[in-house]
Amino acid sequence: MSVGRFRPGPPYRPLSLIAAGFCLSGPILHRSRFCESGNLLETSTQQLDGHKHKDAFSLRHPAYPYNKSFKKLWRSIMARSKSDISNSAIRIFLQDVGKYYDQARGFDPFIPKVSQKDELIEYFEHQCCYCSKSIDRKSISLDHLIPMNKAALGLHAWGNVVACCQGCNNEKQQTDWREFLKKKAGEQDFTKRRNRIEEFVALKNYDPNLNLHEYADNLYEDIGAVAMTLINLRYKQAENGIRQLLGSEE
Repeated sequence: MSVGRFRPGPPYRPLSLIAAGFCLSGPILHRSRFCESGNLLETSTQQLDGHKHKDAFSLRHPAYPYNKSFKKLWRSIMARSKSDISNSAIRIFLQDVGKYYDQARGFDPFIPKVSQKDELIEYFEHQCCYCSKSIDRKSISLDHLIPMNKAALGLHAWGNVVACCQGCNNEKQQTDWREFLKKKAGEQDFTKRRNRIEEFVALKNYDPNLNLHEYADNLYEDIGAVAMTLINLRYKQAENGIRQLLGSEE
């Protein structure tokens, strides 16, 4: 996508990035708004009339002065984007490997379907596996015992997904599930609930020691490198486009 215009608001407003380009269905206009720290606030895409906008740079608007401050912000955004892209790839990888792992163990892949949620609710006796709060189809939240991230590499698969309440899911985050359980259950109920969870993991024959780090680490670096190569290529094209746009409006 080629950049058509950069436009800042007043000092108290977020920075806006407006880009024009093409997709299979024709010209598009893409708007993104960032705060001063570089975090994306919102984004939107508008389909344009192909007859009216044959060229991305036919969109004439006041151009944002290209300066070092924006370039620094842009590079910061790109660095975070590389990490975001790589982390998204890792999650997709863990979902796909989890699907295969389920099938290899003779299970229907965990999606989850309503029947699969019901099975989890039934196994954990309609209670959150961590705090024992009552749960049902509407209130159930699904937690990965081993988190789905680059460090832990937990799979989205039977034996790694348990039934809990929304509050515990929000609170647990990346904490080791045993440490979190000890905090929520207390000494009296900890052993009982831990055994219940471990029995579930064993029942589904989930191996928590699956070693996927070599594959995941390579994927993380490969995706990041490829993504940044493409981003930098388009960024250079955008720089040239901005110079042409500014030059044509002088």
